[in-house]
Amino acid sequence: MGETSIERPYARSRAWLGALVVAALTFVAFEPSLAGQWLHWDDDKHFVEHEAWRGLSASHLRWMFTTFHLGPYQPLSWVSLGFDHEMYGMEPRGYHATNIVLQAVAAAAFFGFARTLFQHIPSLSAARGWKIDGAAALAALFFAVHPLRVESVAWITERRDVLSGLFFALTCWTYVRFAASTGRARTTALLLALVCYTLSLAAKGLGMTLPLGLLVLDVFVLRRWNGTLRGSASDGRSSIVALVREKTGFFVLGFVAGLLAWKGQSEFAAMRDLATYGLGSRIAQSFFGLFFYVWKTLVPLDLIPLVPLPAVASPAEPRFAIAIVTVLVVAACAWLWRKRVPALVAGLLVYAIFVGPVLGLTQTGPQLVADRYSYLACMPFALLFGGGLLRAALAHPARASVFAAVGVAIVLALVPLTRAQSRIWHDDITLWTKTVAVRPDDAPAFRNLTLAHLRLGENETDPARAQTHFESALAECERGLRAGLDAGLLSNASSACRSLAVVDALNSQKHLEKGFDYARRAVERSNLEPTPTKVAFLNLGFAALDLGRPLEAVAPFAWYADHSPEDADAALRLAQVLNLAGRPQDALIAFEATLELAPGSPRVWIEKGGAHMKLGENAEAARCIENGLKLAASLPPESAEDPAEVAAWRGVLESLQKQ
Repeated sequence: MGETSIERPYARSRAWLGALVVAALTFVAFEPSLAGQWLHWDDDKHFVEHEAWRGLSASHLRWMFTTFHLGPYQPLSWVSLGFDHEMYGMEPRGYHATNIVLQAVAAAAFFGFARTLFQHIPSLSAARGWKIDGAAALAALFFAVHPLRVESVAWITERRDVLSGLFFALTCWTYVRFAASTGRARTTALLLALVCYTLSLAAKGLGMTLPLGLLVLDVFVLRRWNGTLRGSASDGRSSIVALVREKTGFFVLGFVAGLLAWKGQSEFAAMRDLATYGLGSRIAQSFFGLFFYVWKTLVPLDLIPLVPLPAVASPAEPRFAIAIVTVLVVAACAWLWRKRVPALVAGLLVYAIFVGPVLGLTQTGPQLVADRYSYLACMPFALLFGGGLLRAALAHPARASVFAAVGVAIVLALVPLTRAQSRIWHDDITLWTKTVAVRPDDAPAFRNLTLAHLRLGENETDPARAQTHFESALAECERGLRAGLDAGLLSNASSACRSLAVVDALNSQKHLEKGFDYARRAVERSNLEPTPTKVAFLNLGFAALDLGRPLEAVAPFAWYADHSPEDADAALRLAQVLNLAGRPQDALIAFEATLELAPGSPRVWIEKGGAHMKLGENAEAARCIENGLKLAASLPPESAEDPAEVAAWRGVLESLQKQ
């Protein structure tokens, strides 16, 4: 196997050319995502509202290597994002460019992996030159430019996918070189593979199951168990033991990554216990996931960012029943054909191993399935695609050009689909508009869409344009509610009405009354849910205040404060509305509770003084207001209270002191 000394320089040139073509076409496929914005879909929580990652100082690096922010342990990904911040500040285009470049380099690395692997598969040993390179390029492009990759590339939050995927592909590539080498080159390749694997896991821990995948590769594809490839023992039983032993380092790294992943999700409280999501539902979800990613690989249409996890995943539900039957039939056929088509069996087995951690047996998050989970898991399908075309061309030389044309046509057909999908991830409106078009009964998607319109309206300086966004938010809420009542949508509808009351003064009262009705219905609906929607109670309180009904605002604000025991703003809000409702004695109790959470807040002290004034306790009122004004004077400029309010309260204090 391999080229002669005369052929070798040409082989290297072909390899470089193939890698460049693969990388360039990958960049073209994802180029539309360069225009993408920060999304209020984890981008806001990870980057826009969070600053600890913004830089590469010692303190930044310490945070990156010790944090489990929002769940995952991903220090290398944080480092790459910190580097981007040094280069681009908060301009999203630079972050998108890095994601695309990483995907292009990962595609080139996958090309190198596929090319080396195909050269050492016994059934493909007759292939030479352009045939090997062409098949490897098709495999790499099928992986890299497939629309299922868009979520990982076009979403800045998923930097971890493309960075981890790059080093994952390099790990696989160097492992095959290790398996095919002897002597010092073999040791060097193993060490390099372990380094690449460590970097992959440091970017994202999803590759923790790689050692099992490498065992499948050894046994079913490279046939190392019977000594076919150099470096293998001749005895089958002892060879299997040796294959496991040589992967000790990989198993240790994978185990550590698994522990870190479990720790991160546990700290973030993202994992669901069996009491809230039962074993039967998890098994049904697992079968659905095994089916879903294969189906979407074959038919990559209607891809959306969120397929909500149902309260119960019943095997009797058609989508789960179809998935279970299909998976079982495919598994049975694979077992029957294991000797005839070992590569297909290996591909399906490795797919199941790689996707296993995210199938739902240890459920985290609100999703049933997610496109990004296919990033590593579908790599075997790309190898089957390229290797299958090469095997067909070798078996039918007269039709080799036909097989090549079919492969090129499939890859080229994927590029416009990926470009179109990349545009969907441009901003919140386009993303969630597409989602509700695909899933018109998807309440979470409607919630996200209406919130996007509300944010645009709130940030709009032109009242007419703001009104358009608020009207769009309300219309989307009502459209979503026609598919089914949802507390979040009812609450968003209330917010839209209250915002319309501000920009549409002529109809202000009508909007406020409609907003109050939506808020009331949101609370009623929320009380029927296992986990009440907290914002619904908050909105009802504000809606009552907008209508000048502070007494009706007390109950929802009290509920919200009771269910947010660490939230000083919630406690202060309750104290304020009690005071406004003419219950200053109750307000003082609430102010005391607020001071336990925020003892250094000038506003709490000053408004507590106002409650004492209502009770005629002027001396205590003066003491509280004076204390608040002293605290206000000590605040830094960026946290300072409104100067006009401070001046007004200083006047009140002077009046009290003269009495």
